[in-house]
Amino acid sequence: MKPMPELFKNLALFRIFAARPAAEFIRLETETEFKSREAQLGVVFECALDAIAELDQDFGVLLMNPSVRQLFDAGPV
Repeated sequence: MKPMPELFKNLALFRIFAARPAAEFIRLETETEFKSREAQLGVVFECALDAIAELDQDFGVLLMNPSVRQLFDAGPV
């Protein structure tokens, strides 16, 4: 069995180091898209005419939109 030519060793090493920035770029791009979508959903949540609330297992309010506050006259949070 012949040893791997130096050119192939260098190419393999280059590919390993090139993969890291590519993966980081994809992660950052995905994170940006996620934050954008989260902001869009936040606007929908705040502007919805339906009362939307998130409760914990003891029925404590974790999150509520302005329609819930208006429905129960809870005032601003």
